[in-house]
Amino acid sequence: MTGMLAMKVRAYPPDRRKRDIDNIQKPLLDALEKGRAFFNDCQIKHLTTVMKEPIKGGKTIVKIRCMQRDRTSSISKASS
Repeated sequence: MTGMLAMKVRAYPPDRRKRDIDNIQKPLLDALEKGRAFFNDCQIKHLTTVMKEPIKGGKTIVKIRCMQRDRTSSISKASS
């Protein structure tokens, strides 16, 4: 994928052990980059990560979409 991207992550851990949500993001972004889902993780301009209830074996669902425009610029202009 090219251009600015938005990514939504839903993580289902394999058990109820305590986990920091930010420890999921970096290795996942690196793996997706290495797997060529996108050229560089600096393309990710919006990242949402949600920790869900544990399921046997664990799993992670990732949705990536191209962003049409920079949403923050319109928010900044509106609040000026």
